[in-house]
Amino acid sequence: MAVTVRTVVGRDAAPYLDDLARLRIQVFRDWPYLYDGTADYERQYLEAYTRAPSILLILAEDGGRVVGASSAMRMSDETEVMRAPLEAAGIDTRSLCYFGESVLDPAHRGLGLGKRFIEERLAHARTLSAQQCCFAAVVRDADDPRRPANAQNLEPLWRRYGFAPAVGLQLTLDWPEVDRGDISHRLQFWFRDT
Repeated sequence: MAVTVRTVVGRDAAPYLDDLARLRIQVFRDWPYLYDGTADYERQYLEAYTRAPSILLILAEDGGRVVGASSAMRMSDETEVMRAPLEAAGIDTRSLCYFGESVLDPAHRGLGLGKRFIEERLAHARTLSAQQCCFAAVVRDADDPRRPANAQNLEPLWRRYGFAPAVGLQLTLDWPEVDRGDISHRLQFWFRDT
């Protein structure tokens, strides 16, 4: 398996948003997101990326096919719903780099691409002169019966890279969940200094 990784920034990211949407629909259908995504929903969600001059997409390709993608942008370029809890807490979103999704085809996991995605996003945060980086992760109950026995806990990876949950900083997003329809989900912000 000869996987290559490259980055695209700003308007150069637009041609790859369909690949990102495809991977989001595929990967986020599984635990913990259980997202029942559609191309129309993705187009609407990713439209903010087309307007974000600071957008970075990291693309993992195998034989010319995008098999993984990760994003980062200045938080001030994100949607109002994403910015609102941070701005309400007095955080200057212009000095913050937001790490969006990191999605990887299951057949290409275990190759160190997740670590590469984090490192590329940290480098992008430095080029933006961001003081901090953050991401938001869905919160699920530990005893949720839908949790697979082999579910991977990503918290040790996040902590190894210096991220910690920001106490009291959460947001609520609605998305269609498998077998449940549109419901609200809590997401926890995690931060680290750049």
